[in-house]
Amino acid sequence: RLYFETALAACADIVDYATVCEQLKQTCQVKGKALFQPLRIALTGHLHGPEMNGIFNVMGKTRIQRRLRQALEI
Repeated sequence: RLYFETALAACADIVDYATVCEQLKQTCQVKGKALFQPLRIALTGHLHGPEMNGIFNVMGKTRIQRRLRQALEI
């Protein structure tokens, strides 16, 4: 729960993959796969795929926030 709350808070103003990752690293003490895989799954529903930075650019703030809120509900 803390992971997705942190990611959602990091997306409050500017939605930037690097910013979200930095917040997750600091708050949740995660790195590597534990850092990016839950985020990828929450946003795309897949374990593998294109670069996350590109996903953030294509999806946009509203869609990313909606998917992160959905991940919190699970």
